[in-house]
Order: sequence, then C-alpha cells, then structure tokens
Amino acid sequence: MIRYIIKNNVKILMRNFIFVIVLTVAPLLMTAILSSGFSSLMAKHKKDITNFEVAYSLGDDKSGPVTDEVMGKMIDFAESSGISFVEINEKDPDKVLEAGTYPAFILFDSEGYKIYQGKDSEVEGKKLEYVLYVAFDKFSDMAVFGGNEGSSDITLDVKNPKFMKEIDATDYYGIIEIVYFGWCSILVGAILISAEKKNRIVERFYVSGLDTAKVYFSKYIPLGLVTVFCLEIGVVFEHILNGVHFGNLFITTLIIMLLSFASMAFGLMINAIVDNMIATVIILFTIIWTMGYIGGSFETYMFSWVPDKVKHISPIYHTNRALVELSCNGKSDYVVSAVIYMIAISVICSVIAIFVSYLRRKGKR
Repeated sequence: MIRYIIKNNVKILMRNFIFVIVLTVAPLLMTAILSSGFSSLMAKHKKDITNFEVAYSLGDDKSGPVTDEVMGKMIDFAESSGISFVEINEKDPDKVLEAGTYPAFILFDSEGYKIYQGKDSEVEGKKLEYVLYVAFDKFSDMAVFGGNEGSSDITLDVKNPKFMKEIDATDYYGIIEIVYFGWCSILVGAILISAEKKNRIVERFYVSGLDTAKVYFSKYIPLGLVTVFCLEIGVVFEHILNGVHFGNLFITTLIIMLLSFASMAFGLMINAIVDNMIATVIILFTIIWTMGYIGGSFETYMFSWVPDKVKHISPIYHTNRALVELSCNGKSDYVVSAVIYMIAISVICSVIAIFVSYLRRKGKR
C-alpha cells in the first residue's frame, strides 16, 4: 500500500507546477541579481598574483638586522617567489600606497620590517607576508642576523602557498543559490501536507493499519524525489542560461540529492512539531536565512566577516564550499563533511518527526 501512496503523491506533486517553478526559476533570478551586484568583489579573488612588484625603503638606522648581505639575499629570494622589490626614497607608507603604483610597501628599520598593503591588495599582502616570514625565519635560524657576516650562502627550502583558483561571480552564485533554495524545499510539499490535514488523510491511513513511520515515509520519499528532480533541472538551467560551471557531476549530483532529502526531513520535522504549515514556513525560512547568511548564500563566504568557527556550524556553509571548490578546483576537503551533515540531518530529523507524530497520534486516542 505504501508504494501506491508514494506513487500517487509523486503524481500530485508534479501537477503543482508553481512550486516546481519556484525551485527551478528562482535560483536563476537570484544568480543574475547577486552575480551582477558582487562581480567587482569577486574580481578581487581572480587576481593574478604570480608576479607583482612591491616598494621598499631602508630606514635611517643602519644598526638593524637588515645588512646589505641580507638585503641581497632577500631580493633574490623574493624574485624566485614572483615578487620584485623596488627600492624608493619615500618612507611614508600612506603616500606610497595612495599613489597606487605598488600593492604593498615594506619599511625596513632597526627592529626588522613592517608591511603596509593597499585596501584592495589583501591577496598580494598575504603572499608577501608569507615570503618574508619564511625568509626571515630561515635567516635568523642560521644566525645571519645579529652580525654573523662570515656565514656561507644559504639555501632556502620554500613551500609556496596554495591559493584557491579563481571563481567567477556567476559560477559562485549559480551554485550556492541552488543550495539555498534546495533548503526551502518544504514549499514543494505545502499543498500536499495542507490537503492531507484538511481532508484528514493521515487519520485514514492510521485506520487502515499504516504505522507512523510508514505514513511519514509515504510523504518523505516522494517529496524528496520531487525536490531532487526540481534542483537537478535547476542545475541544467543554470548551466545553459547563466553559463554556470559545476564540478564533478557525480559528486555534485550526490550532494544535491542528499541535500534534497535532508532539507525535506528538516522541514517535515518542524511541521510535525508545530503542526501548522504557515508556522512551519515562517520558522523554516528564519532558520534557513540565518544559516545562509552565515554560510555565504548572500555575502561570499571567502570575504565574509563571520568567524570560521561560526561558519562551520551551518550545514549550508559545508555544502556551499564543497560545490564551489569542486567547480573551481575539481576537488574539495568539504565533500565528506557536507555528506555527513546531510545524512545526519536526514536521519535525526526523520526520527524526531516520526517520534513527535507518534506521540500526537497516541494523544488523540
């Protein structure tokens, strides 16, 4: 009997094209709006930092750790790392950076060095900071600093930092809006759930001998399948109409499928607790908006002010990061955590929803 109910519910859901359109068209519209608004911000992430020049100046006090020998080694080392040092006479960092000629300025003095970077040169500043840190660390370990002028030439074992490949604003928002609206999938089942309550369908199922778990899965499975269908159609539309590039198709499809069932289990759990569809939508959208805000659905997670510890609480962050990195890198360390999150949410929320429904059914007897 449960197979017949599942098949019948799928047919009912597929007739409600309004909700199908919401999950397929809404991501397209949001992608167009957000990608145009944040394209300049995302352009920063696409900077080519393979080679660039920085200005430097030596302080008046020559007693510091930066001797001529050290400076020569520093310049050679920086050149090998793609950074060209250009000496200038100006020692005021504000004047140097306001000119806009160099993304960063280094002032060497008696205490060592200070790095100043332009407001739009965070990426170059990070690389420069890394290079100088490695060089100074190696030099000081070998006692070059402190006046050991007789030291022999130093060979540095350098590990260049790996930067995430650039991601286009359209690709980023095309991916994460699929995720965001996927979490709003309870909309797909709104009419079905409301109709069942209005016509007392669930009570009839109980009378016919179906237990609470079977009644739950008779809704959960078709709702999840329809959500998967809608999101996958959305993926195809995003690729064709907006030119969004998705990563590994198998892993991407797997994550979207798990996301669909996790989001539906979450929505059905809330509905089982409050037993009111309007309240369910309000509560769900409040939670999803908060998770999306933390996880990068609006402001890109790469440039977000939200601390990483807080970001990792949001399952949307794990899913966003996994799919975005699959798109631009071809792999992601967040695939496993995203999958675990989705499976855990599906199982835990389903158990809670069944338990709450069982208690409510028992209380009506």
